[in-house]
Amino acid sequence: MPVPPSIRKSIRAIRTFVAPGGAKDSNDLSPFHLTHALFRDPERIVFDPETLDAVLALAPEIEAYRGKGSQTIFKHFNTYLRGLVLFAESAAPRSSPRADLFPETTDPSKSDGELPYWVERLSEYFFERVRGKRVRSNLAARMRFDAWLTLGDLARFRRRPEHLSLAFETAADKRSSEEEREGAVEFLVSYWADDDPDEATVNLLEDLRENPPSRSFLVGVLQAQIELGLNDELDALLDVEDWDDAEDEED
Repeated sequence: MPVPPSIRKSIRAIRTFVAPGGAKDSNDLSPFHLTHALFRDPERIVFDPETLDAVLALAPEIEAYRGKGSQTIFKHFNTYLRGLVLFAESAAPRSSPRADLFPETTDPSKSDGELPYWVERLSEYFFERVRGKRVRSNLAARMRFDAWLTLGDLARFRRRPEHLSLAFETAADKRSSEEEREGAVEFLVSYWADDDPDEATVNLLEDLRENPPSRSFLVGVLQAQIELGLNDELDALLDVEDWDDAEDEED
């Protein structure tokens, strides 16, 4: 289906804003209002492949923009994209197993008669956002955390081994930001939501429990173990108390 005129108009407005000098000519619209207007019709975006592609084509331009409001428009754009996943997920039957979520093949929004196009496309998009060089800014770390959460939402529809492998690598990487490492840990919980975790996941979480970089990271790992049936609340509480006692002794 053709991209609706209202969405084409919003795309043009955002392109004008992120163009060199464009923000100065768009004082009547803030980055928040620009992204809000773009995603006003989430159903049309998420369920129409042509429209979804047109919206995602904005991403490289928004990410390259360094002018006034760059962080705000980047953050809101990705937040709304995650909202598309949550919106579409709410329309999926919750009582069906993964493989049977979309048994029909006549819907044009599906990819190759298997999964909806939006699942494949947004999965690719957010996977790209957790890959690459280590991030340095707090905003970039937060965006990677959110991307991992979204990949966890998408794992409900299809679990991808390459996502799991990168989650292992990220969670264990002491040079990565704590926030994105925590996001990778939360991804593991979503990835194994319907099954017992494999041995590699069990071992990784135990290694992280024994060598956490901070109290908050330890709490996140313990919560992941509890949700996956690998720990109980009492033992987790004792681990946190041991951490606190060790910190008090150092002080």
